[in-house]
Amino acid sequence: MMSNLQNRILLVEGDDDKHFVKNFVENFCRRRLSEKLACKFADEDEENNSNNDNSRSVLYIDSRSRKKGGIKNMIDDIPLKIKEAGREAVGILADANGYSLDSCKHPWQKIKTKLEEVLTLEEHLPERPCQEGLIRRNITPKQKPKSTLCIGVWLMPDNQSKGELENFFARLIHENNPTWARANEYINQCIESMEQADNQRGGFDTGKPYKVSKSKVYAWLATRKKPGKMAAAISEGHGLDFDSELAQRFARWLEKLFCDF
Repeated sequence: MMSNLQNRILLVEGDDDKHFVKNFVENFCRRRLSEKLACKFADEDEENNSNNDNSRSVLYIDSRSRKKGGIKNMIDDIPLKIKEAGREAVGILADANGYSLDSCKHPWQKIKTKLEEVLTLEEHLPERPCQEGLIRRNITPKQKPKSTLCIGVWLMPDNQSKGELENFFARLIHENNPTWARANEYINQCIESMEQADNQRGGFDTGKPYKVSKSKVYAWLATRKKPGKMAAAISEGHGLDFDSELAQRFARWLEKLFCDF
């Protein structure tokens, strides 16, 4: 029998995503959501996962090894996760990567196809991701016609742009943060130097702006107490803007999907 902690689950592509979301929930919820949402990892011991605070909903983040990471493996897991006994809500968090909304290779198209295969839908899913994040309630799994659940999808960074988790993080950093300005300057100078030397081998892929933004994020993270760790930076909070429109929008999606029952 499934633990209550597993009734509401978020599927992610890998470890970076799960740690980022957990720390985002823990820090953002304390400030904005009146501690409505607690967050646990799927691979934690059941004893450690015990929830004595019945006032909060519990978001259970799926865990996957490096070998089983990536969007393909996550999408392949969707049918299994949906049909689990007692499932109330399934969230799907994926990167848009370098695909435009019009591309048939956009991750949304693959997720949409898989959901339509395993769910009975009264209305077709939209052709493009919802800007506020997709949420559909009272959906029936085809393999369990007597049960219903809530489904949600968020495409990093903002359901509209090309990019990934790091691009979302970049938009949390205060624009007037002096270290962020220096990180941008440093990466821009590196790109300029390589272009002047006409040597792109092993350097930045300047044809993908979202990858350049990712480089700037890690240059900024290199100055932190725990270099290179977005989740740790979220916990520290310094230099980040939890009042940003994007942070508020992502928090609302999490709250509506996992708390509003």
